[in-house]
Amino acid sequence: MNLSSIMKAAQDFTTTYCKHENEDSAMREAFCLQALFPAVLSDIREGDAYAGRVEEAIVGYRYSFGKGDIGYYWNENLVNKLRQKGMLTDEQLGSINALDEFWASRSTYAKQLQADGKVAPQNIYNALLPIDAKKDWTEEVFVANYMSRMCEINLDFDKLLHLGIPGLRDEVLRFRSKASETGVDAALYDGMLAALETAVGCCRYYAAMAQRMSSVATEPRRSELVEMARILDKLSRARPDTFREAIQLYWLYGVLAYLDNYGRMDVYLGDFYAADIDSGRMTQADADKTLQALWRMIAGIMPTTGRIIIGGLGRRNEANADRFALAAMEASRSTKGDSPQLSLRIHAGMNPAVFDKALSVIGEGGTYPILYNDDVHVAALANAFNAPIEDAEQYVMNNCGEYSLDHKSINSPNGSIGYYKLLELTLFDGVDPLTGRPMGLNTGGLASFGTFDELLDAFKKHATFFIELIAQHMITLIDVTAKDSPNLLCSMLFDDCLTQGKGLLLGGRYVGLDIETHSVISVANSLLAIKKLVYDEKKLSQEDLLKILMADFDGYELERRMMANAPKFGNDDKEADDMALEIFNFINTTTMNTGRKLGADVCLASHVGVNANVYLGQSAIASADGRRKGTPLTNSINPLPGQDQSGITALLNSMAKFQPDPASGLVMHLKLGKDMFTQHRETTKSLLQSFFDKGGSYLCIAVMDRGDLERAMKEPEAYASLMVRIGGFSARFVTLAREMQLEILSRTAY
Repeated sequence: MNLSSIMKAAQDFTTTYCKHENEDSAMREAFCLQALFPAVLSDIREGDAYAGRVEEAIVGYRYSFGKGDIGYYWNENLVNKLRQKGMLTDEQLGSINALDEFWASRSTYAKQLQADGKVAPQNIYNALLPIDAKKDWTEEVFVANYMSRMCEINLDFDKLLHLGIPGLRDEVLRFRSKASETGVDAALYDGMLAALETAVGCCRYYAAMAQRMSSVATEPRRSELVEMARILDKLSRARPDTFREAIQLYWLYGVLAYLDNYGRMDVYLGDFYAADIDSGRMTQADADKTLQALWRMIAGIMPTTGRIIIGGLGRRNEANADRFALAAMEASRSTKGDSPQLSLRIHAGMNPAVFDKALSVIGEGGTYPILYNDDVHVAALANAFNAPIEDAEQYVMNNCGEYSLDHKSINSPNGSIGYYKLLELTLFDGVDPLTGRPMGLNTGGLASFGTFDELLDAFKKHATFFIELIAQHMITLIDVTAKDSPNLLCSMLFDDCLTQGKGLLLGGRYVGLDIETHSVISVANSLLAIKKLVYDEKKLSQEDLLKILMADFDGYELERRMMANAPKFGNDDKEADDMALEIFNFINTTTMNTGRKLGADVCLASHVGVNANVYLGQSAIASADGRRKGTPLTNSINPLPGQDQSGITALLNSMAKFQPDPASGLVMHLKLGKDMFTQHRETTKSLLQSFFDKGGSYLCIAVMDRGDLERAMKEPEAYASLMVRIGGFSARFVTLAREMQLEILSRTAY
């Protein structure tokens, strides 16, 4: 789309919004979707196997995981780029300025800001950063923040593919006909029907485009485009019958709904996959090629998201689903992309061929599939979501790894807390020792705590205070978003919305929030070192400890060794693991209870780190576990590199003690050498199975040698395909910032 088209799309969308601004929110959204699509759809590209891409727009409507661009959004980043590059004529600049002024009060983000300003206090001691699409929180000394977005959603694609757009329209019409009897406002259903007509129009739009392109293409691309046109035309008036038709419908609907998570794909595509092969419509090779083409589409659009779930309990078609799961792992192996984030749910009694295939794919150096243990997760998430087992069996992982229930729950991680900074505030009586600014509660500071229990209690008071404050703000954001628009395309494929006659955030079965937690293990290791050296063994006074940390151990090497030698999580040490579990469980329980007290269906702590441990460490002084100032903190539920010194079995034993009950995700990395799979495969398999048998809930395994990483830093062009796990996503090692490369390089390899 060229600049003039971008400008026209923005003006048409704004005109439509103005015309319908005071109408029912569902109808306003329906008309805005008509103005948006297909105007912002981009052309089919050479090599695309499926139609469906969205151009970046100046203004529009979407369900988005981006910060500050949820609902009706004004794309300030794009506008600033156009301004800074001098790409706008005087006339266009005038139009942009007028549009900017209009949306300054009408975007969903602006309405959130206005409502959130009434929630006091908005900024506590400079510590809580309010939502701000312009601000990158890593630039600040970070304690806690909350942000404007709405991510972590999966839709009922199984329903979509079995009904097709016409069948879904019929279902909406049935509810529409009963609206007067049930006392439900029919406008929601009218909006849904209009939204489906927009989806039909997009099918026909792309069908015509594919047909035009085929007339000037050469074989084999011409035949591919003719078939694409046929499929899209069919989907505008009938449900899919084949594997390719099913993929095209799910893909295009997902594009229109701005999705980046794809749920239990083996359930909704498994039957189509098996039927095409069994009937002879596709050879195995053709079916695999079709799936690999989808993997490339996902990787090209969403390089760090695109969650796809395979395996697990609660599947209606296990045999066909397992066939698809095997093909999905092969697609990940052969394409070697950083997306989709393929995630395998395992359990006792599963098809052993699926687990064996997973080990083979992982052993070749990919980070997928990520392994999740159903024998732990199902019961844990039934408690966390206060849900029946049959709902909990439908759990999925999203984006960086937060849990939700497939097309049943929304719990977007819109808040974050840096728990090591909370410990610093506890030690220094609410003052950030790095900047000298007051940022927390005045609980006395380390010098005033006569016992370790007093220190621990003060830390918990800090944690409770910020959890409650973050949750209060996040619930306000959800309420504003819910009132601003029903999110029609998502609501039709989300449990209970149709039956209740309410939009996504009002009618969804479980609606709530997640709060990201960072550096819990650093907190636990530091607390235990203080307990032993200050309170139990009395080798250091409170005042001396604070002085040593502020000095970054300069002149205190003996004391640093004492702190470094204190028990650490990751060594199967009961004292260290118990301390980590106490902090972990306290945060989880407090977060869950806070959400329920405030009226959320679900509120969970998410222990899913990405790269925050590196940036948060840069604004932290030295820690009592022996870590130096400015260096990385712990990532998720993992020890600092070098702190796990008792071998792989001890590390796995420590990790197995952590249960996601109640929590919304936890990341456990395991870095293995290639010989663990090439020379010791059966031993490795037994080791992993033992971990899961002991209650281990999760593992993300990266297979590489230290030498590969070192060579990749020197010769990046020769190692372009080397994949690593960051925390909540995978990436090509050579694309990472140097500080992240060094952090990954330092992780213990077994």
